[in-house]
Amino acid sequence: MVKEIFLKIIKEINRIESLLKNLLNYARPSRPQPDFISIHEILEGIIKISEFSLKSPTEPHRIIKDVRFVKDFDSGIPKIYADPAHIQQVFLNLVLNAIDAITGKGTIYLKTATTPDGYIQIQISDTGSGIDPETLNMVFNPFYTTKAKGTGLGLAISKRLIEQHNGTINVSNNPEGGATFVITLPVKQENQEQEP
Repeated sequence: MVKEIFLKIIKEINRIESLLKNLLNYARPSRPQPDFISIHEILEGIIKISEFSLKSPTEPHRIIKDVRFVKDFDSGIPKIYADPAHIQQVFLNLVLNAIDAITGKGTIYLKTATTPDGYIQIQISDTGSGIDPETLNMVFNPFYTTKAKGTGLGLAISKRLIEQHNGTINVSNNPEGGATFVITLPVKQENQEQEP
């Protein structure tokens, strides 16, 4: 009984700590520490982390949710000059949100492409329930959430981090169900160093 109470207290402390960290990140995001990064390597890492989150913490062989990842990576994508921690945070937030949106069984699609005007695009789509069309334009607003335990800061912080990299992030519902987030990032930045 005492152990359960302590575990609940620790869980609540962690939740409050996470909320405060998100508030600080939104109010005062850290300055980007750019380097030459491979978008595909970051996405591969996110898939591994996400697959691990789909397993039961007490029984690792048991899958909690049946979510499949499908990759469509453009092999010609160059490395970009960006903060790896910021980009990873954005991708992880989008993939975990996609997992939350899927009930039962579903698929998350990750697609990359190069645009003719010197940008790369990353699409993260899911086969979940999609976003209410009336609130679609509000998802990047701070503190807007449809989750019972959400803070409404994840997408707002993601948008700010992408804008710090002179990029854009947009969302739309898929005709067949689910939602697609599209991130567009420049291959080159004005303050870019020479690639080693």
